[in-house]
Amino acid sequence: MKTTLTFALALILTNFLVFSTIAQNKLKPYKLNKNSFQVTLGGAPMVLENQLSLMYERSLFINQKKSVVWSAQILYASPIGDEERYFSTRLTALIGRKWVKLELSAGWMWYSYDWGDARYSANHFAPVIAIRLQKFNEPFIFRIGAGAPEGAFIGIGLSF
Repeated sequence: MKTTLTFALALILTNFLVFSTIAQNKLKPYKLNKNSFQVTLGGAPMVLENQLSLMYERSLFINQKKSVVWSAQILYASPIGDEERYFSTRLTALIGRKWVKLELSAGWMWYSYDWGDARYSANHFAPVIAIRLQKFNEPFIFRIGAGAPEGAFIGIGLSF
């Protein structure tokens, strides 16, 4: 039931973002939108422990001459059908002039899980390396990569 509810909520939010993004004016040439919302499906190795992640990203600094975008990410993840919860904040660098970009992230992750009758929590370093496909002035984002807490992941998103 939780999985169905989470999937339905992600689908409704994605549809809302698609229609609100289409209604906005286009940005100037060679600009990336500053905000994005992304949904990823990952796990280890995407078969054993599937995990759904929701991420919000805000671009902080865009340097077009060096083709680097610095952004901050906030991520919430949970394995499907499990009681673990992950929360992560990261600083990200997008490197590349074309629509294919290298994404390097580093941050900190907090998580909690149940073990028997007890509830435990911990935190640790959360790196990510990914390839992002995103054209300038286009809202669609496609990501594939590996990192914490997602494991190996594939994701889609919208920028606005």
